[in-house]
Amino acid sequence: FNFLKQYRDGIFGQVPVVFCGVNWIKPERFRSFKYSTGVNEDGDIAANFDLMLRLHPETRDIYVIIDSTTTGKVTLDKVNQVIPQYRDRVNFHILYNPAMPELLDKVSGLDSKSLVMITVFQRDRNGEFFEYKDSCSLVSGRSRVPVYGLWDFNLGSGIMGGMLCSGHS
Repeated sequence: FNFLKQYRDGIFGQVPVVFCGVNWIKPERFRSFKYSTGVNEDGDIAANFDLMLRLHPETRDIYVIIDSTTTGKVTLDKVNQVIPQYRDRVNFHILYNPAMPELLDKVSGLDSKSLVMITVFQRDRNGEFFEYKDSCSLVSGRSRVPVYGLWDFNLGSGIMGGMLCSGHS
């Protein structure tokens, strides 16, 4: 999106361009783009929490995993906007930008009244990079409780599922 914003006219002229892979983009950010449109990949956080609590009504704690990348920061903001809706139902623990070894220790010790939601986790606090499927597999493989996600590319990597956003669809 930023590349398109900066170089679009010089490279593409009046050829229509579609961008993708942008999360929670506000329409006013691209409204002035001529001959351009995009796919807004909004992960529905509230719908995921609702699903998790409906499937696991005994849940007391939800642990939300988020990295500190640009997308992670936006995701953290979106999660924090939604949490107040659940104030009287469940406790939230934001695992923001942990080191992978600490994260794996944490999820391996959760009790049965807990759930995990992995949002964006591609780079840990130590700067180590993980492909989405790898971070998801590591977390799911060590977690003693179900792990849910926001995006379909994590499906098949150990998550239980979720209300998954699909950029392709």
